[in-house]
Amino acid sequence: MSETNPPRPRGAATPPKRGISHIPYSKILEYGIYALVFLLPWQTKLILRPGTLNRGVWDYGTISLYGTDILLIALLILFFFLLLRAEAPGRNETAKIINQTHVPFWKKDVVWIILSGLDLVVFISIFFAPDKILAIYRYALLLLGLGLFWLIVKAEYSKKKLAIAFFSGLVIQGVLAIQQFLTQSAPAFKWLGMAAHSPADFGVSVVETAGADGIPERWLRAYGSLDHPNILGGLLAIGLIILALIIIKHQRLDNKKTDWKFIICCLSFIIIGVGLIFSFSRSALAVFAAGLIIFFVFYLVKKDRPAVKKLSGTIILFAILAGLIFLNYQSLFITRAQGTARLETKSFSERKMYLDDSLALLKKNWLFGVGLGNYTKALSENDLHRPWYYLQPVHNTFLLVWTETGIFGLLFFLGFLGYLTFQAIRKKNILSLSVLAGLAIIMSLDHYPWSLHFGVLFFWLAAGAVYKNNNLS
Repeated sequence: MSETNPPRPRGAATPPKRGISHIPYSKILEYGIYALVFLLPWQTKLILRPGTLNRGVWDYGTISLYGTDILLIALLILFFFLLLRAEAPGRNETAKIINQTHVPFWKKDVVWIILSGLDLVVFISIFFAPDKILAIYRYALLLLGLGLFWLIVKAEYSKKKLAIAFFSGLVIQGVLAIQQFLTQSAPAFKWLGMAAHSPADFGVSVVETAGADGIPERWLRAYGSLDHPNILGGLLAIGLIILALIIIKHQRLDNKKTDWKFIICCLSFIIIGVGLIFSFSRSALAVFAAGLIIFFVFYLVKKDRPAVKKLSGTIILFAILAGLIFLNYQSLFITRAQGTARLETKSFSERKMYLDDSLALLKKNWLFGVGLGNYTKALSENDLHRPWYYLQPVHNTFLLVWTETGIFGLLFFLGFLGYLTFQAIRKKNILSLSVLAGLAIIMSLDHYPWSLHFGVLFFWLAAGAVYKNNNLS
């Protein structure tokens, strides 16, 4: 005789149906954060106002709505809603959605005071901008960056799952980079925000070297899904620093079982490392080297021999990867290292020109700046005959912040970074120190953490992770 479920007593409550509608909002927020971190490198966007200047394309004046913007705005609204609901009388849900740290209240507030000052100064700079619509758009982007920082710092989520989302995205970027370099082609895919890149096209980032027959060859540097190989390289270098520390700290719990976590980490390290090499970004390699040096010095001082041994193994693994690639593409590495080839010399001279441009603008606008996002616009007004392709921001984030927002904007920006660094040193947090050192190198040699959409959001994501890591260590 088959068993049957006993009849439900009359008047008993019907058990709730399980489904999407019954997923807690806190879980939607948590997995939304993982999705945002995974999707951040993809540049899917709707162009609202194309930028044109001096009869050419003006990328820094283009106003766009990105897919990640929509996701981030939705997450911020949801988080704000959850905070309001958690504070309602009779509810005790705050611990489920907001990170609870044991940092004294006044210490927690310091960073928010600094960021409030930066926000105010940037807002004031809008009134000094020639293109106020562009300045307002860039201010909205900064607010999104600050919102992402707030979300990463305050929301509750799994660090392990966040790391999985982050490194999954980096592995895909590494695979893309390898494919692009080996095939010497980066096809367009508008739904993922990917532009086409060919080594034969003007303005594409390449390494130019002499072939066996003496004829110059142009080799495409890997872009991934991003706007420039240096941006891809910077992202992968920061990821490799974090992954190297994960490998160093990994402890095998059962010697009889296959250590899949370690194997996956090593394979990810190889893919991301090869992607970094194929970006041919000197600044990104400097970022990775700085992180490894900080790790090495720290563990030598602590006399932690197992950690030094694992770190040495990680360095050897990367050296083997670089050596194998070098054997096949020696001329490309030599060209990038010497910096004396035609395009390398041109790149250095242009960087010098952009530095001179910044200093010229600062002479007249050092106090209040030329307005957020209006650096290239102000540059064009100073030189009406300059071709559009030479309208570039100075390749130094700190000078760019100063030129656009004035001296007070720079001071608040440096104060924010200085506070994070002070925290990391006080807590002896080598991961935070390594990431901050990497960001400092990037910002000293490039402008994208302040000037480009991905760079802005990635900077505030990294800063939020550093701040949270400091306060949880």
